[in-house]
Amino acid sequence: MINFWAMLKLTITLAVRSHIFQLLLTLLLLCIFLLPNTISGDGTARGFIQISLKYNLAVIGFILTVSSVWLSCHTMNRDLDGHQLHLVFTKAIPRWKVWLGKCSGVFIVHLIMLIIAAVSVYSQILWQYNNNDYSEDEKTRLSNEVLVGRRTFYPKIINIGAIVKDENEKKLKSLQFKIGAQADMMAQSMTRSTNKKVIKDVSRVRYGPTESREWEISGLPVDGEDGISLRYRAYVDNLFSSTGKQRQTAGLWSARLTVPDGTDNNGKTTYKSFYRSVSNQPVPYIGGTFHELRLPNLIVDQQGHVQLKYINFDFSKKDQFFQPKDGPVLLIKVTDFFNNYSRSVFVLSTWLAFVTIMACSLSTFSSLFSALFMSGSYLVIGLLVTFISGSGNQGVTTILNFIFVNPEAFDVSSLVADGQLIEYSLIINYFIISTLFMKGIPFLLAGIWFYSRREIGLVIKK
Repeated sequence: MINFWAMLKLTITLAVRSHIFQLLLTLLLLCIFLLPNTISGDGTARGFIQISLKYNLAVIGFILTVSSVWLSCHTMNRDLDGHQLHLVFTKAIPRWKVWLGKCSGVFIVHLIMLIIAAVSVYSQILWQYNNNDYSEDEKTRLSNEVLVGRRTFYPKIINIGAIVKDENEKKLKSLQFKIGAQADMMAQSMTRSTNKKVIKDVSRVRYGPTESREWEISGLPVDGEDGISLRYRAYVDNLFSSTGKQRQTAGLWSARLTVPDGTDNNGKTTYKSFYRSVSNQPVPYIGGTFHELRLPNLIVDQQGHVQLKYINFDFSKKDQFFQPKDGPVLLIKVTDFFNNYSRSVFVLSTWLAFVTIMACSLSTFSSLFSALFMSGSYLVIGLLVTFISGSGNQGVTTILNFIFVNPEAFDVSSLVADGQLIEYSLIINYFIISTLFMKGIPFLLAGIWFYSRREIGLVIKK
């Protein structure tokens, strides 16, 4: 272990001396302290705090990712490019310890930077909350919607794939009757348009009280003490409209209440259910943006079910659309803001650990700039996997998802800013097991193997 700690200490010392690393560190500190003073949000306390969290965490993640890639490649290639590798092994130190020492040193440096940056952002958020001239209503809304960790409950999922399949089978039969052999080819080309049509149909809410839409949400705690938040976003007139083209619309939410209604012949309590509007009149709101309403715990029945109803009261009598991925959803407080924020920092640390391992591994068999190019290419391809998967076949999609990691999946800043809980199950199953272990360990083993096989004689300075 003495050899390992020696390599770890040496790596950290050399990292601090790197000019590019110093530049990235300075840029990180400037962003942390200057960025909150350059944003204004939507003019509300909630909007300002949300944007501060999103921007700061996103910038921290980006800068530390770039720094991790650079420092990993620089550290692993320094002895090779400087023709000094043979000097490292004059002592009886296993090569795997050298590799692990360097990789661990790079990660520890960036972990310390991450902690410093995260503490700075957290302190600024609390300072803004406590020292700005926010009203009590604004502070209450911040405490209920942003500075909190809330578990998300989604409505019952509509099997869009099955609906699309049925629609395609109907089209195929019709085409076979009309054109025969070319029917299969034409039916396949219409799959995407059919998918869009089905999504649009299941998302549509037509105007008027007789065209109401209902959602069922299950799994809620029956004896919850904290209030329930309803989060929703509706688009006006077009499911795929951009937010900038949306306008003010209106709608009325109702929830089914279940209350005691006496006892039966056996002495057991009976219940009755009825819908009650959340407000006395339709609530105006801007389409294309998320909104929240507070609901009482009475809406949860004895089985943990909630039934919601929405009526479209658009001013121009246009259709409204709720994208399936948006909900509506119900949010219930589970933990405080510090706990949820700490989880986001841990997610970023697992991402930095994976990036460091990946970059160090790619640096063991290539030059500095080649390693930088390959590491950057890996991250860029990871960003594009989602788009490639939508147009490629299932086999290609499976291979790409097995090899590459999407960096956007580790950006949990939106969850924290919206007060949504980062579940332990998500952290363990995806960030730790699926990414760090399943994809990081193969990189680690490959890096150690290549480093152990590196021919010292080829890099000794003549």
